[in-house]
This record gives sequence, structure tokens and C-alpha cells, in this order.
Amino acid sequence: MTEKEMEIKLDLVNEQFFNRLLDYLQDPEELRRQTNYFFDTENHDLACSGWALRFRTYGDRAIITAKGIVSGNIDGLTVRPEIEELIEIEKLREALENGIDIKELPEKISRIFVETGIRGIVRKLLSFTTERHIFAYSFDNLQIEFELDRTEYSDGSVDYELEVEIDDISLFETALREVERILERLKIPCNYQSESKFGRALKKIGIDTGPAE
Repeated sequence: MTEKEMEIKLDLVNEQFFNRLLDYLQDPEELRRQTNYFFDTENHDLACSGWALRFRTYGDRAIITAKGIVSGNIDGLTVRPEIEELIEIEKLREALENGIDIKELPEKISRIFVETGIRGIVRKLLSFTTERHIFAYSFDNLQIEFELDRTEYSDGSVDYELEVEIDDISLFETALREVERILERLKIPCNYQSESKFGRALKKIGIDTGPAE
């Protein structure tokens, strides 16, 4: 379980820039095809409270994640509370078919939502699929994880993103400088991504909740 997510998020704009960076990094450690299902109440109580509830599958694994509101004010760095738990695939299938009561979620996730005043049944709100190329990137005796994402949404649109995971905020400036150096070398614009994939997906179905971005 991760209590906090810290990452640099960059909008790669188009397939050309995505492929240029992919060719530069070469040979990913792992290639995942992830299907992401986001759940909410009928009144979108989670999204309106700044929370996202995601079920994700890749291979034979299923993970449930609760993500909170972005915190901090450092340009280029996204920091938010995050709780992850492995679940059984069958549990996800049941939730997709019938919804799931918040009380039946893993205890740490359920407790947060109940304390926020959110109760009842949550059902699938939307889904999208991400092809994720994962690279272990080393420089200056440091190692960070690059995640190069191609995401296809339900309306058929596609976007491209680089996420750089860090586990210590003290690494942020060093990691960002290295990312900027790579992008400059490849003539790729350095555009910080201000929205989550979930926030972008919500807008595609006509929902703009503000805090959920």
C-alpha cells in the first residue's frame, strides 16, 4: 500500500512525440495493457469530494485504488494521497455487474469514504485503457521510474503522457532537470499535465467536478 503518490506528469501532445521518446528510452522493463474502471455514486459524491475510486486490471491482477485531492503547489509535481489494495478478479467482476457497497471495499478505503460522509452503492462511471511502457531510468547514481502512456478513451480519442514516479520529494528537482534535458534534446515541448486521466475522461462524458481533476 502506498500512502502518497508523487509524480511528474507531462503531456506529450501527439503520437510523434510519444514515439520519439519511446525510441530514445528503448527496451521497457515492462509493457502493460491496463484497463481502468472508475466507480462513483449516482450523484458523483466521490468526484465532487475530490476522490477517485479506481479498479485496474492488467494480466491476471486486479488492484483497487483510492486517490485524493492533489496537494502542494510545486510546479510540475503532482502529490496526492493514494491507497492501493490487491483484490480478487472475481470481486471486480461482481462490482462491474452489480455495483459495490462502500462498506464492502477494503477497510482503509471504506473508512476514508465513510469519514468523508460518503455511503451507499458505487457503480462503474467510466473506463479507459492505457498501454503503459515502464522504464527503470538511471542517471547520476539515481534510479527513477518512467511510465510512458498511450491512453484510449471511450469516445475513441487518444492522448499521450509521461509520468515519472519518485518516492522522495528531495529527488524532484534533480529528476525534473533530467526530464527537461531529455525533452530538449529530442525537441519535445515540456508541457506539464495539470489534469489526471480521470479528470480528462470525466470531461469527455460531460462531467466537470473541479476537485476531481
